[in-house]
Amino acid sequence: MYDFTEQVEKQSRIFEAFIFWLLNRSSIKRVERATKAEDLSGVDLWVWHPDSLCGRMSMQVKVDFIGHQTGNMAYEIVSQAYVGEGDPKLGWGLELYQIDYLAYILAETGLITIYSAPRLQAEVLTRYKQYRTFAAQNKGYLTLGVLVPLRQFEGEPGVILYVGDIMDLNAATS
Repeated sequence: MYDFTEQVEKQSRIFEAFIFWLLNRSSIKRVERATKAEDLSGVDLWVWHPDSLCGRMSMQVKVDFIGHQTGNMAYEIVSQAYVGEGDPKLGWGLELYQIDYLAYILAETGLITIYSAPRLQAEVLTRYKQYRTFAAQNKGYLTLGVLVPLRQFEGEPGVILYVGDIMDLNAATS
């Protein structure tokens, strides 16, 4: 069973290492954590880059602990599907239209892929019938989504904006 709280604790170290990684890119001018209200709308970070039209870009960060084994991104459609009581909560995959970029990090390898969030969402939702579905049991609810091959969008202009620089995971665990 997946424990969301436990997973968040593990992800926080990698999230901090990712911020450090961003700040060491010569093209990144500044990085700020989102406010609690912004986080609820899907924004994890604000990143200042000279190529951005308004100067800053919104970014959501996802850390995946098994994608290096499966070769898939667990693309959430419903984050919290309750059996019996409770209203479902949309998964991050349906809220990407509000975000500029998605940083997807494979925790075990440190591989970072940065996607145009709206383009990724459009491509996945257009092709969703070709993907396998998943249901992950959490404490009291299910998370539902589709498994998108990590290499699905290689070579498609504008979807993947960056792949590479294996992040130093020692910085995330020390």
